Amino acid sequence: MPRKKQVEAPQKKLGWVNKKEVCASLSISPQAFDRWGVEPICKIGRETFYTFENVLINRQEKWEQEQVQHNNLGALLDPAELEYQRFRKTKAEADKIELGNVIEKREFAPVDLLEWALANLAEQVASTLDAIPATIKNHVPHLKASDLSIIEREITKCRNTAADVKLPWDQLSKSD
Repeated sequence: MPRKKQVEAPQKKLGWVNKKEVCASLSISPQAFDRWGVEPICKIGRETFYTFENVLINRQEKWEQEQVQHNNLGALLDPAELEYQRFRKTKAEADKIELGNVIEKREFAPVDLLEWALANLAEQVASTLDAIPATIKNHVPHLKASDLSIIEREITKCRNTAADVKLPWDQLSKSD
């Protein structure tokens, strides 16, 4: 019976290094090396091999891409405009911190808190207004039902007016 030819397993060649060796020589983590996306030369078993030439080519291409992007960004933005945008961002961050401090000192309140407080107040006023006709009827028993209905109608108008209260955002912007 003839013997089967054995296929020779590839052998590591001079100049090939594995990921561990590359990372050790460059003082980087294996995760950082993986992010670089260097193309391997060969894979033997579970071990992947690279050449320093491929690593250098990869880094050179990455550097050139960054230079192109940087040059394109410089062409798109005027340096004065870039400085102005940085100033705006810094000012917005400072304003946000200042507003947070003012709210923390309870000098200002968020709109949703004010709306909740107004709604709570309107509820209390409505319940007080609802009790007025009964209180008047108890203290002034000789009032006619038509007189009490006039009082109830006026109370209803007042309650509806209070329920329709909205924050006047349009008037606020005009007064600035």
